[in-house]
Amino acid sequence: MSVSQSKHLAAEIAELTFQLLANCQEKEERLAEQLNIHVSEFRCLRAFRGDRSLPVKTLVERINLSGSRLTRILSSLEKRGYLQRMIDLKDRRSITVNLSKKGIELVDRLETRYLQIHEEL
Repeated sequence: MSVSQSKHLAAEIAELTFQLLANCQEKEERLAEQLNIHVSEFRCLRAFRGDRSLPVKTLVERINLSGSRLTRILSSLEKRGYLQRMIDLKDRRSITVNLSKKGIELVDRLETRYLQIHEEL
């Protein structure tokens, strides 16, 4: 493969990747709107991936947000009854996030629709 062909192929791959990302983000925004949550809340709930309980540290790693930004998202979800934050009794510096029944139901709906969206893509 020549250098010219290689550059052309790389440009095509870059464009396809850009389009795929844009389509995924658009679908996430629509799904979040249908579920009456913000995209950031959608991504936070999506980060549970089958888990019902996670340490805040794990959530920070999974969604790649600052602790302060995640705290605002968790506060919003907690006010709406989707989750609870619990202080670890063994290590009071550690907080675990537990999905409520309402949160589990929402995450299950979210997962089902999210997989359907990717089947469509």
